Amino acid sequence: MGANAAIVFLGEGLPKDALRDAPPPDPAASAALAASVLGAPVVEARRGPLAESTWPREEMIGTASYPDFDLVCFNPLALDRPSDLTEWIEQVSPTGSAYGFFMHSVVDFCAMAVWEHGTLRRSLSLAPDSGIMEDLGERYDFEGPFWNGDHSIHYYAPEYPFPFHPLNLGEAALNAWFGFHLEGPPDTEVDAWAFEIPCYRRAALWQGGRHVCSSRSAAQRRGGGRADVRRPVVRVRALLGPLAERRRQRRPRLPEPVVAGDVH
Repeated sequence: MGANAAIVFLGEGLPKDALRDAPPPDPAASAALAASVLGAPVVEARRGPLAESTWPREEMIGTASYPDFDLVCFNPLALDRPSDLTEWIEQVSPTGSAYGFFMHSVVDFCAMAVWEHGTLRRSLSLAPDSGIMEDLGERYDFEGPFWNGDHSIHYYAPEYPFPFHPLNLGEAALNAWFGFHLEGPPDTEVDAWAFEIPCYRRAALWQGGRHVCSSRSAAQRRGGGRADVRRPVVRVRALLGPLAERRRQRRPRLPEPVVAGDVH
């Protein structure tokens, strides 16, 4: 399947700081989170390491819920422009803050985004066939060497449209924010093979152990690739809307805005 990911951290601070020593997620809260995102009752389909769950199998969602943060692995979140998720992030994150990371190795697609208190701070999305689809906000320090040519691949791919490979940048972002690699050195801050996350399906898809229905055609299921997840944002909002209402009810009051001159 390659190095694929559609993972969103909903909460404050760097995801790796929350994940590093996190206990097992709350089973009931995680199932409720999955049901809220899918808008339907769910059944747990599997439980496995985060390293193998960043791009769940079709019609599945991985969720891990904690008192202070949530983790969602859901393929339809991998939009070409992460900024299209801003309204949803502002609604579902306890303080409107989130980190999103999206990657698909088949088409060298990489996208990443950071939201702080409901405001998009950084969004980047690129793929060789589509070019730079979005580049908003100030670049992070780990991005600099890539844009400066320190990781150039032009010596063996002179016609490549970027001065680096998007998947290499993606691995750097994943490690900087989430603390682990999908393909890279094993000595990372977060052991993604030890962190287990449950994955769920809509309960209606299963009856007596037999698959009985699907929201996608057989042809779509056989198609594979990223084309299957390039849903319009209105579709994502329809899928995720119920979660917004659940999280809005538990969302605390935001802190007062920081005025000029205050120390962060």
